[in-house]
Amino acid sequence: MKNLLPIAVCLLLCLPVAAKKPNPKQAAAPAVEQRDTVVWENTSASVQEMPKFRKGGLDEYRKWVYSRIEYPDEAFNEGYEGLVVVAIIVEQDGSVSIDKVVESPAPVLATEVLRVIAGSPKWTPGKALDPESGLVRPVRVRYLLPVEFKFRPTMNDASVQSFKSQKNFKPYGS
Repeated sequence: MKNLLPIAVCLLLCLPVAAKKPNPKQAAAPAVEQRDTVVWENTSASVQEMPKFRKGGLDEYRKWVYSRIEYPDEAFNEGYEGLVVVAIIVEQDGSVSIDKVVESPAPVLATEVLRVIAGSPKWTPGKALDPESGLVRPVRVRYLLPVEFKFRPTMNDASVQSFKSQKNFKPYGS
């Protein structure tokens, strides 16, 4: 037992010093500012200013989409739920176009998301520095938009019934 105490003290003193050693691979890599790259007319450039939706970006747009989504009756009756991922493009004029549906558990769910996106208001477009002219100009920016369809429990579900007797029970969404 007496031999373990010096070993434990040594470990406690050495571990913080060992943890602070820099990784040689990290030290060699220069600090690079992360920016999305856009391509137009066979040249590429970094986005100087990302597109804006109202006072936000993609998160604010996702909230706007969710506020207008209606769970299709057909999908509800068939039990379809899951993630629909749509690639959208914020165009140079701020309009939103649909690139493609990347993933969808059922076509009816994708159709609902596409319906909502088709009625999108305009964004403030993204801007990038044109390397040839040196001017900042609007560019097309592509986003992946995930939209989740998930059933909410009703008061008649067996899983909800078992919790009704608890004191602080509140159904989902109330």
